[in-house]
This record gives sequence, structure tokens and C-alpha cells, in this order.
Amino acid sequence: SFAMYLNLRKPPFDKVEMRQAMGWALDREGFFQSFQSGIGSPVGNSPFTDKHWAYEPKTADAYKYDPDKVGQLMEKAGYPKGQGLEFSFLVPNGYPEFKQISTILQATFAALGYQPAIEEVEIAQWSQRLNQSREFHAAVDYPGRGTADPALTYGAGLLYPPTAANIGGLTP
Repeated sequence: SFAMYLNLRKPPFDKVEMRQAMGWALDREGFFQSFQSGIGSPVGNSPFTDKHWAYEPKTADAYKYDPDKVGQLMEKAGYPKGQGLEFSFLVPNGYPEFKQISTILQATFAALGYQPAIEEVEIAQWSQRLNQSREFHAAVDYPGRGTADPALTYGAGLLYPPTAANIGGLTP
């Protein structure tokens, strides 16, 4: 399970359609087949497996891979065929799975006319840019782990205000 931070403080992810497009852009099946040797399975739009008590089966088909939908959302956001679109994936060195997911997402956008860059940096710079300077567009991370409490998994001091980190910049 992975999390994607989108910087809502600046374009393009200040537009809800671009945030939605990112959800539809990930070929989860392709990730498991190509990079996980078929081990594991996508569980839709949930950080919980279907064995976890907080898993919601209704989310199983949420944000299934749909490049056509991504293209429609990009157009609705004002970026038809990627025109005027600028964003990159910030990836820390030494985390190949983060680069793999970013590469799969990059391929989806490339097929629609825009190829976001993948920017690899040292982990300290990656963390500083997410947590302090906020100089990023999109970044993959591991979600909070080690608890059966969904509130900690979702909150983890990172995702939702009024936490100090609020990496994505979500406002109530």
C-alpha cells in the first residue's frame, strides 16, 4: 500500500479535477504484475487489505485505471492533451518502488500528451521539500503503518489538518 501526496497549494493540483485524474491514472494491476512479480493484489482506493476490519468493499472499484477518464479530467481542468500542464514526481533515492509507481503514472500521462518529469533527490532533501519548503507537486510515500486504528492510518499527522505537517495543504 502506498500514499500519494499532491501539493494542493499550487497548480495543477489546486484543481480537484487534476487530483481526481491522478487517482484514475495508476495502473494498479500493471504495478503488481510488472514490479511485484504478481505478488499481492490491488484493493481499490483503500490503504487497507480486504482482510482488515476497516476495509470497505464499496471502494474496490473506486479509481480503477482509466486513461480516458484521466484525459477528460485533464481537459476539464484546463489542460487538454497536457497543454500548459506542469508537474513532476519527487522521488527519494533508494526507494525503487516509489520510482516504479511514478514511472507507471508518468506513462499514463505521456499517452495523453504530457510527460511529467521524475525528479530523484536524496531522502533528506525529499523530506525537507515535503515537510518544510513545500516545493513539490506529487510524491509517493508509504502510508502510516503499525496500527489497527484507521484514524491513525489516515491522519498520521500528515494528511489532514489541523496537524502541523499537512503535507498536501488540505484546508477544512
